[in-house]
Amino acid sequence: WGGGPGGGECGIEERACLEIPADGGVIEESDNCFFGGGQNQYLREVTEGHDGGLIWTKATDSEMPSNYGIWNLNFAASGRYEVLVYVDDGQYGQSTQAAYLVSHADGEDTVVVDQSSSDGWRSLGVFSFEAETEHSVRLNDNTGEPWAEDPGGVRLMFDALQVVPEGGDAEPEEPETEDPDSETDESGGLIGGCSSAPSPASSLWFVLLGAFVMMRRRRRS
Repeated sequence: WGGGPGGGECGIEERACLEIPADGGVIEESDNCFFGGGQNQYLREVTEGHDGGLIWTKATDSEMPSNYGIWNLNFAASGRYEVLVYVDDGQYGQSTQAAYLVSHADGEDTVVVDQSSSDGWRSLGVFSFEAETEHSVRLNDNTGEPWAEDPGGVRLMFDALQVVPEGGDAEPEEPETEDPDSETDESGGLIGGCSSAPSPASSLWFVLLGAFVMMRRRRRS
């Protein structure tokens, strides 16, 4: 996560942040365009949230932020885009005062979101962005909510961010379905899954095999 959890500012080779195409896209917290900053031990990764992952920390009422997340926005085409963030109805996003700072072509805007109020995409608004220009969305942990030792305190989550051209539709959330009789191997294939009908190639093989058996029987007779 850039200089975020698990890595810190350790001088590892920087990975490229890919362009957002003209029709928009999604930036996950695991993508190169996301940067988690601050003390690594307070940025926790869990297998929840959008696409099976998110990062969370605790909100504080400190004057300065201790941890933060930055989604860097690198646009292929200038235009007006809606920016949406993913929240989880209070499981890990418990902050009611999450202040997202949006840096866009016309300046900066702070949009406060109650992360616990819904589950799914929450819009930060529509903004103008320029291609080949540094834009970003930043979320700091100093929301004004008091910090407390575990298991207390208010959780603040960093998850997927979506960009949609003005007037477009946000990506819908579709529940993931799995075949209970299948397993995924390390190469991404399926183990134990089966098709309800044979493929054309397998059907042809059985026809040829039957013909071969019949020829052998005729020769013996």
